[in-house]
Amino acid sequence: GSLFNDEVDAGSIGPRHYQEFIQPYEKDLAQFHDRISYWHSCGDTGIIAKQVLSIDRIDVLDISGYTDTEKVLSEIGPEAPRLDIRLHPLKDLQDATPEWMETRLANVIDLCRRYSVKSVSIRVSGLNPWKSPEADFEQIRRWIEIARRVIDRH
Repeated sequence: GSLFNDEVDAGSIGPRHYQEFIQPYEKDLAQFHDRISYWHSCGDTGIIAKQVLSIDRIDVLDISGYTDTEKVLSEIGPEAPRLDIRLHPLKDLQDATPEWMETRLANVIDLCRRYSVKSVSIRVSGLNPWKSPEADFEQIRRWIEIARRVIDRH
């Protein structure tokens, strides 16, 4: 099963509440389905990431654009499952300059190397109409082009 826990956010649910009120049910779901194929939250889950990973068999852990990526990577260690690092839709794409996009992507790749992440996808999600369809698509194309260059260089 997959879990899409947008209500799980460190700003409203701290580690104690997560452990007491949410994690037991997630563990039950993991046992019932024999794993959690994708654990997701759009919120800031940095302070509970290690607790989340104590659930057996999480195949992919989502790290949202509202979470401090370096904090999570430093705490979960190299034995983490595959990571799905989602950058912030507005700050890292829709309102971003090409220079910021390049810097941000390079930083995430460098962090993954520094913390020995074995498998990762980096993407942006949660986009909303921002300017015009044409301008939005042009910005998305720009991000993809820059991402390809940064990946090729790293």
